[in-house]
Amino acid sequence: NRETTTVGAHLSKMFGVSHKKLDIASIEQFANNIKEIVFFIDEVTGDGAGRQTVQEMIKFRKDVMDKFDDVGKSCPLKFRVLIADASLVNASSVASYLNEKQSQPEQILFTGDADCKGLSIEDTKILGQPAKIINANVYPAATLTLKWQPVLDFCAIKKEGYKGKVVAKAYRELENALRPKLAQELVERWQQKPKEQTIVIIQNKESIDQLRNSIIEYAKDNISGHLDIICLHAHSKPRLKRDIVSPATDQEKRQKRREVPISQKGDLADIIIMTSSGTRGISFPNASKIICLIPTFSLESNFMEFLQGMYRGRGSGKGNELNREIELIIPQVLVAPPGGSTKAIQASQISNLFATLMLMRMSILTRLFGASKLFKQSVSCIPISGSLVEGAAQSTMDNISSAIDALKRAHKQNPSDTNLRYIKENICNVFENENVVLQHNAKYATTLASTTYRNRLLKQFTQDANSGFNIIATGNYIPEGCYTVGELILQKLDSLEGDMREKNRHLVETHIEEKLKAIKAICVKLKTFIEDKNTIKAIRDPANTLYPILNVIAGGEPDSDTESELGGTVLNRWLAFPISVLHIDNFWKNQVEPLRFKKDMKEMMKEYFHAYLCQPNYTLPIHSHYDDNALPWLLLRGPEIEQRLNAQFQTRYFVSSKYLSLLNVMLLANHTNTEEINNV
Repeated sequence: NRETTTVGAHLSKMFGVSHKKLDIASIEQFANNIKEIVFFIDEVTGDGAGRQTVQEMIKFRKDVMDKFDDVGKSCPLKFRVLIADASLVNASSVASYLNEKQSQPEQILFTGDADCKGLSIEDTKILGQPAKIINANVYPAATLTLKWQPVLDFCAIKKEGYKGKVVAKAYRELENALRPKLAQELVERWQQKPKEQTIVIIQNKESIDQLRNSIIEYAKDNISGHLDIICLHAHSKPRLKRDIVSPATDQEKRQKRREVPISQKGDLADIIIMTSSGTRGISFPNASKIICLIPTFSLESNFMEFLQGMYRGRGSGKGNELNREIELIIPQVLVAPPGGSTKAIQASQISNLFATLMLMRMSILTRLFGASKLFKQSVSCIPISGSLVEGAAQSTMDNISSAIDALKRAHKQNPSDTNLRYIKENICNVFENENVVLQHNAKYATTLASTTYRNRLLKQFTQDANSGFNIIATGNYIPEGCYTVGELILQKLDSLEGDMREKNRHLVETHIEEKLKAIKAICVKLKTFIEDKNTIKAIRDPANTLYPILNVIAGGEPDSDTESELGGTVLNRWLAFPISVLHIDNFWKNQVEPLRFKKDMKEMMKEYFHAYLCQPNYTLPIHSHYDDNALPWLLLRGPEIEQRLNAQFQTRYFVSSKYLSLLNVMLLANHTNTEEINNV
């Protein structure tokens, strides 16, 4: 409710109006002295209130204008709303973010046909009002080198129920092993380049303190000079931040030599260890290297915060002309579940690592140039988060699980609440995998589901794998175009005969329609809890978590006849993208045993394709695991499907943050043309 928010309740007071209703006479009197009001909002994505504040200001302007329109007068005031944020790169991302009134899950926005421009001015509309988006793509450096360092470890889960503890322990051990090496590298770099600073971005306060201690411990036995270290995070005392940006004294300026002359006390630090959210507004112009430890969960939040953090090395004059280097360190623990790890499970986990690298690379290049190249296609990749993170936030699926558990506990305390009971009984089923398995004997069929096509595909894949994974990385082993779930199922059904085909079609249609009805019903009940002012916090908070996610899944207009061969059903609201190949590039060459690694990867991919290719699958866009029972399809739902079939990636797609199938990156690949298919 606008009137209950801080912005909505107090804006009118600038006109001297103490009550909530705007008064025309007071506005006219105000305009005698001030003709124009300018609202400026910086870091609009910095916390959850940014978007709401902008919307409140635009709504306030509209209310003022409507007051004068209602009495046939012209408003004597001009309003301007200026919004600044480095995370929103183009008009598409700005409009998507600011026009959305409902709270949204964290997301990564992909847009096709993006332009690489140093400066661009685009027209769009924000809440129906005309807006100009001014975007400047620049980085403060003479040259910029990007480095990527994946760090792998392995762990096995012996018993059910211990996964969280085992995996968490494995990540702690991996970080503990990585920390001394990183500390040594930081000290050695300082010895080699004492005039320059190094920034380390870690999204965890405890890890910041531990790395600082490791640096001090190594330096104690290996250097003779004095090493200055600054640690910054969201909970750092305001006085520390003020000291960093306060002017350096003449004596302090003579203490050290820097590439960029010392002007602030922060220039005296040799190594800065920080969370990105703890340093907004602070810069270190002598920082020639920025190291970032990227967690492989909550990617949207961490990517967005890192893109902010990589600009902490800017400065005026020579500070923008240093040769700079950004290094991404991505720790990844590969997990073998109870019963042992299959090749398919290994493939999905390895693909997550490569997907993380690709997404981070595309995000950086989009921020620097306005677009990135992926398989010869120009795309933009923009991670969006609604809140600052001092440490790595929970993943989408973790949030969902926690919210469901909270509602279950609330139901135990309120067993008579029918809405809670319905949600409790139905919501878990929403996030289960569902496989549509329809047997057929299409031995000589030429559809996606045909055995003949699969065999030809695997043969070609094997030949390319033997030639080198760099060839596989540039290939695309899927038929031309994309398939809706309805089309995939029809390909199976068309190979059947008689009553069996119609019976299966009816069962599939009925089942999916019932599933969608359940999702919509849950959304209605969750929204009721959210809008009811008397809803207790224990119910409101999980409802606020679940509603926007389920709303994304169930949203959209009804099917049109042109969208579906199964006119009137929900089957073809879901767009299916078959799995493509791993983007491996030269990664395998850096392994300890590169030839064996390459052979193992080839065998793993052969089994992966054999197990998963060409089977229709109905699952939801948000899914945490790809295991033996979950096929590697990404299914996207909504009215944009028709547009997606006619254009190359012109809309927004939801990317799961906990387990990023490589497919989420390969969505942007060019489709294989018909001639290439015929040659497979």
